Amino acid sequence: MASYHFSVQVVSRGGGRSSVACAAYRAAEKLTCERDGLVHDYTRKQGVLHSEIALPEHAPERWLDRSTLWNEVEATERRADAQLARETVFAVPHELTREQQIEFCREAVQSLYVSRGMVADWALHDADGDGHNVHCHVLCPLRSCDESGFLAKSVNVYTVRNADGDERQATTAEFRELKELGWEKVYKYRLGNEYRELTASQAEEWDGCKRASKNAVQEARYLNDWNDPGNVERWRGEFCDMQNAALARVGSEARVDHRSYERQGVERVAQRHEGPQVRAIERKAGRAAAARGVEYRPVTARRAENIAIRARNAALAAIERSLAAIMSRVARLQGALRDMTPPAKAPAMVPSAVSARAAVERQRGDRALETKRAEAARQAAARAAWREKPPKSKSQALSTSTSRRGSTSRDVQQSKGRSR
Repeated sequence: MASYHFSVQVVSRGGGRSSVACAAYRAAEKLTCERDGLVHDYTRKQGVLHSEIALPEHAPERWLDRSTLWNEVEATERRADAQLARETVFAVPHELTREQQIEFCREAVQSLYVSRGMVADWALHDADGDGHNVHCHVLCPLRSCDESGFLAKSVNVYTVRNADGDERQATTAEFRELKELGWEKVYKYRLGNEYRELTASQAEEWDGCKRASKNAVQEARYLNDWNDPGNVERWRGEFCDMQNAALARVGSEARVDHRSYERQGVERVAQRHEGPQVRAIERKAGRAAAARGVEYRPVTARRAENIAIRARNAALAAIERSLAAIMSRVARLQGALRDMTPPAKAPAMVPSAVSARAAVERQRGDRALETKRAEAARQAAARAAWREKPPKSKSQALSTSTSRRGSTSRDVQQSKGRSR
């Protein structure tokens, strides 16, 4: 099963790290840091399969020496918390042969970094020694360079204006040429609590104003965009395409995706990173179990959790494959059934069936008509009886109301007697 890994971090002096020490460890070499005099000897490190330095066309050839390159980095970066290098670690497909893995790393480093003007020091590792954890470390200085060496990370650009009011930005070297054409730097001026950005000529028209700062209006312009936060996502996507292309070239059907399971919309649980410490502990436990002739069991919670996650994901994958096979078979059967069944025609009705159906419908209509007629007759009779009933006289109405009141009083007296 192909795996994808691509992580990026910054090597910083503020974190107590040294670019010389990092380079020595990645390449399994012995290097001396000229800045502090420390010797970093990692020549006994195992698992380093290949290492080399890739330079852009405009870089000096002396940087092909690893000690020269990284000691110049340490000398150029003077801050106590300086960022020294950017390190990338990516997994290399174990489906490739050793020569193919080296060539794959070389192409990836060239495409991702060297083509953008970066110097890249990379090393291919097989930490476990079994060919299933092959990965590449890439160290890149953060500064641009030319034939003479490293350049500044950024330059100051000034806001300048001409007499027509046109405005642009210019470096110190560019301003020397623009100054002869009548361009002036812009400064911040103040009058009371009001501030304005004006040239010296424009400030003469604002009576009483004073320059608020001796420095001209300026900002830093970075010479490269390597620290752009969106670069990592772009590099991850590009590397994913490279890895899939390499797998396709060797005839492997495995494919990888740099997106998370959630972004892919896949019902899977991501495994947790184990790291070299956990893997070392588990390798030791595996060797001990093999020596005793017993079954290996994970001794760390992280490895046990990942084993459970792998089992769950494998079960989900098996279910999805079964469902896909069933749906494919159903689709094939439906297609075969459509090919075998002739086009359906409207069924011809037998005359006897037509007559029977018409008779049933007529009977239903007759019953409904009879019901409506009976209801209409009943309502007509009720209206006629109400009209023919003679009206009551006033004496009859009075006697009726009196009898009703008398019956009501008798009922009340009877109820009182019962209550006693």
